[in-house]
Amino acid sequence: MREIFNLNEKWAFSKEAIKPPVAMPQNWYWVNLPHTWNAIDGQDGGNDYYRGTCFYAKEVQKEELPEGEQYYLEFLGVNASADVYVNGNHLDHHDGGYSTWRVNMTDALTDGKNLIVVAVDNSANDRVYPQKADFTFYGGMYRDCLLYTSDAADEEDSVDLGGRRIIKKKNTNRKRTTSKEDQNRVCNTKTTRNKNIDIK
Repeated sequence: MREIFNLNEKWAFSKEAIKPPVAMPQNWYWVNLPHTWNAIDGQDGGNDYYRGTCFYAKEVQKEELPEGEQYYLEFLGVNASADVYVNGNHLDHHDGGYSTWRVNMTDALTDGKNLIVVAVDNSANDRVYPQKADFTFYGGMYRDCLLYTSDAADEEDSVDLGGRRIIKKKNTNRKRTTSKEDQNRVCNTKTTRNKNIDIK
């Protein structure tokens, strides 16, 4: 059974930090999601708004979370690139500010307090598009962040939305007298990125 837990409230935020913290920061600003650091400088029309890396940190108590066999973080929108850390472990990198994506954090969780850190970067680069437009490339966690749990039977479907999965359908009747299809799912559960595969 899947349970969803909203994590929008009370994130510590820093524009000055240069690396992910290993303990919950005490002198950062408190913000709630959705959030962008360009709320003011991105609207003055000067095109001189801040583009760079900022950090968000949040502490969660495992005993206060819904019980489950698998624990996922789901990000509905983080612009434009992001790195996710749990208890100092780098779990994932994501490029693309307008898509939902998920991170399996099960193995990184411990009993008691757990520190979630998200490094967000909206600086100009050559891998995330668009880079030129007539609008501001707002940086930040500008949509909801959710934590949800699932059991082993539900785990396969948990990576479909925003996950690294493709679905291939193939008609198995050569005469095409019926609409019978085989459906195969391919999922990359490894951390290796940017692999090209050919399906024939």
